[in-house]
Amino acid sequence: MPRTATATSFGGSPRVYVSYTWRERLGEERALNLADRLREAGVDARIDVHYRRGLHGFTAPPLVRAGDDAWTRWQEEQIRDADRVLIVCGPEYARSPAGSGVARDLHFMHEDLKRPGVELRKFIPVGYAPYARNQRNVPPFLQGANYYNLGRGSKIGNLHDLIRHLCNEFPLERGSGPTQRRSSPAANPSPITTDQAMSNANRDTVFVSYSHRDKKLFQEFKTMLAPVLRQGPLALWDDTKIKPGAKWKEEIKAALDSAKVAVLLVSQNFLASDYIAQNELPPLLKAVQDEGVTVFWICLSSCLHEQTEIADYQAAHDVSKPLDRLSKPDRQAMLSEICAKLVQVFTNP
Repeated sequence: MPRTATATSFGGSPRVYVSYTWRERLGEERALNLADRLREAGVDARIDVHYRRGLHGFTAPPLVRAGDDAWTRWQEEQIRDADRVLIVCGPEYARSPAGSGVARDLHFMHEDLKRPGVELRKFIPVGYAPYARNQRNVPPFLQGANYYNLGRGSKIGNLHDLIRHLCNEFPLERGSGPTQRRSSPAANPSPITTDQAMSNANRDTVFVSYSHRDKKLFQEFKTMLAPVLRQGPLALWDDTKIKPGAKWKEEIKAALDSAKVAVLLVSQNFLASDYIAQNELPPLLKAVQDEGVTVFWICLSSCLHEQTEIADYQAAHDVSKPLDRLSKPDRQAMLSEICAKLVQVFTNP
């Protein structure tokens, strides 16, 4: 079946489908609130409750022929025609049985990924707990994708950041006048403001933040990346690039301003560094909110990362296995996997 016109082709508000389960505590209430908050921000968010209750001008799917499962067909069409799909992750979502609405959603997501031009970033995991507590409930095919914690009190990777992310990907053009949208009146929420749609086109490097006390593991990381750095497409910046006599604060600020991906080598030394906490993390996390910079963090050693804002971001590997606990062969194998993932994130954010 042909795909309908999207915000990508017209430059309008993105169409977003919300996949959830009512079995989760406050599942339907939270999912409906999420969809409606997105619509208030100018995102064409859709959820089954809109159609079942006749909200925002939507109506239940018609029965086309005898024996036709209208809602199953509706699920398939919503996932196929969406610009982005939000997966509200939780224990009940992860435990959903075969034949359930969640199981059908996941089946159609996998089928959608087989279509030409559909990328993994179409599917965005969200939840109401920090990633460290909710990781096991994220579908396997989305392990490694950016995660948004929509829980109360979340300061980074929250609903505001999710809206920013969607607006950055589907901005309205300045001075373009009325925007062409889908024909359905229900698909026309308030327009996204151009101030929310900040471009990150000039960001083309990977910024590495680390503690000098972890220099050995930092060098192992760079050594593993060496073939990629030599051939491209990834360009790495770290403080060893600062030349003697240069104004190092200005050099670091310029590097932060050009970062597309921020690699954080997290350890007790990293978290203890006042310089990192005061000078590197604030502008990086602001760029995550405002310009869609991707956080890519690696756990070098056991530390209290779960007590920091870093816990709201998905790690590049299993944090129960810090690199310094692994034997050298196992550590090299892990670094190889991490670096391959970094290249993928950089080239296909």
